[in-house]
Amino acid sequence: MKGVYADAPRGLTAGWATFIPAMKKLAEGVLCLAIHLGFVTGLGFSVYFCGTPEFQNSGNWGWRFLYYNMAMTGQKYMYYTPWCINDAAMISCGIAYNGKSKDGGYTWDRIVNIYVWSLETAATPVKMMAFWNH
Repeated sequence: MKGVYADAPRGLTAGWATFIPAMKKLAEGVLCLAIHLGFVTGLGFSVYFCGTPEFQNSGNWGWRFLYYNMAMTGQKYMYYTPWCINDAAMISCGIAYNGKSKDGGYTWDRIVNIYVWSLETAATPVKMMAFWNH
């Protein structure tokens, strides 16, 4: 409990300080899982189909390009899921604590695996790398 962790919330009264942010991050992980399953099972975009001879001989180039991109998008969310759940674990145990915010709350961004929304909406590859797998 030294350094940045000296003023970290602790005890039963401060339990909500970690619980709410951790549950938000867990919900983000569950949403990523739902998106992955939606692409793969719901819409049928399997990345494993892309390597088969049937895929290579099916449709035109544009269809295969679209299918591949949709399959890879769904596959990305499979990886986002455990990273978000890991972020929730880091918040819930307090390791992600990074001091107090300006509004008097707490910041939980000392250890972050991924910023999903920022990554998916980044305009350049440099910005994408800044938000990917810290």
